[in-house]
Amino acid sequence: MILDRVHKWDARRAMDGSVDEEVRRHIALALEPVLGPGAVGRILPPPGEASSLLSNAERALTLFLGAKAAAALVSRAMDQATVRI
Repeated sequence: MILDRVHKWDARRAMDGSVDEEVRRHIALALEPVLGPGAVGRILPPPGEASSLLSNAERALTLFLGAKAAAALVSRAMDQATVRI
């Protein structure tokens, strides 16, 4: 379910060609309380490369949180970002 949403979001971002900095900022804000700003800066792609934002974040988070926790955190961040926009 989570990966499905991530792939749909990635596909939509790639189709319109825009880099949504507001979404990136909201996702960073949702992840910072858990990971801290330094880790978030390393996990999220730099501005201008947001087409794989959530899939990159989930892959990196899985390495040290495990698959379930990473999926839950990315899902929460995505929900918060979507609600705020």
